[in-house]
Amino acid sequence: MLIPWEEKYSLCDEIYANDDCLYVVADRDCEIFSIKGTTTQKLDASKNQILNALGKFEKLTAENPHINSGYLHSIFQFHTFTLVDNDNHILYICDAQTGQAVKKDNCLGNILISDKGTVYTATNGNVYLSPLGNLDKDKLLFSASENGYRVNYGTYDEKGLYVFHENGNAAECKCLLWEGGMTEIMEFYDIRLAVDLKFNAFGNFKAYFMNGEINLL
Repeated sequence: MLIPWEEKYSLCDEIYANDDCLYVVADRDCEIFSIKGTTTQKLDASKNQILNALGKFEKLTAENPHINSGYLHSIFQFHTFTLVDNDNHILYICDAQTGQAVKKDNCLGNILISDKGTVYTATNGNVYLSPLGNLDKDKLLFSASENGYRVNYGTYDEKGLYVFHENGNAAECKCLLWEGGMTEIMEFYDIRLAVDLKFNAFGNFKAYFMNGEINLL
């Protein structure tokens, strides 16, 4: 056992290992432990890189407590996390390195943080990318009005963002290219929801789950 059990760990949301340290988020608290072999030692909060990063936005996080899920990963991998004011459809994209926070109005949600930047859906159904290092910019990846429908998404690769348009018991998968444009991937039939496909893209492969089987594209 790496960490002595406490009841609060039953509410554990995320665990991340970085630089011989283990970060644990439980019940909204982030704790840090040093790792030595199979044992750990709890460290002082001053050594917690996550708390130090969030501390740059103390006022903003207090006013907008809805932080993105998986924020340990997004901060360590992309030095980025997001805060959302759901009532007013406001998104804040925060750069943990520079301390910059950029406000995006009319954000519906569906936030995805990647090595390309932060993707989100606006209230009008458009899908935008705010690139890493240029958070003020909004690059339009998908126009709901031009295409006549809205999409959802959850995975990406070096080529682009994979989206689904659901229509009855069918779902059409497309790739929104990071450089612009859209390519057809595949249409799926006799499904309840696109999320049931567990579609994932990695390397040169794309995989999905259907009829009890994992399939590769």
